[in-house]
Amino acid sequence: MASENETLAEELNDQSFYIGASRIEVIKIALLGLAVGVFIPAISFLLERFFIEPVFCRSADSFGVCSNGGVTAYYIATGIISLLAIVLLVNWQVFRPLLIVVGVAATLWGFIRYVGDLATNSIFEYYIFSALLFAIAYLLFYWIMRIRVFMLSVLLAIALVVVVRLTLIA
Repeated sequence: MASENETLAEELNDQSFYIGASRIEVIKIALLGLAVGVFIPAISFLLERFFIEPVFCRSADSFGVCSNGGVTAYYIATGIISLLAIVLLVNWQVFRPLLIVVGVAATLWGFIRYVGDLATNSIFEYYIFSALLFAIAYLLFYWIMRIRVFMLSVLLAIALVVVVRLTLIA
């Protein structure tokens, strides 16, 4: 009797809409999102101060790069930290890691443009807001990518990216 119940439970698990996740894995994803949300602004600040300003802001010819140095550094930092996040997710054997990271990066690409005043006025609040937003985004895309049907999860992720980007632009 017990073996019949176990077999039935396994069949139901195989046919569920979502792929199961452990509590530890969800906590890891949330902590990764928090870390990414802190490291992107920190690396962005370091890149701007120690690379973009010294290299590109010496002459008047490079005013375009110099005036947008913070945004350029943010984009570079997002790329670097996103690559590291992919490596970590692959190492943790998370389901569809590339799609999770690409979805988060596409959604929050240019985040600095929308919170630029917060970044200059209150750096502590900016780091907290960035960390929480990235943690929520990582958990959301992690949850969407747990859907068994690949095309459905990709379409939902694309729709989410479009909706969030349109919301940020408005």
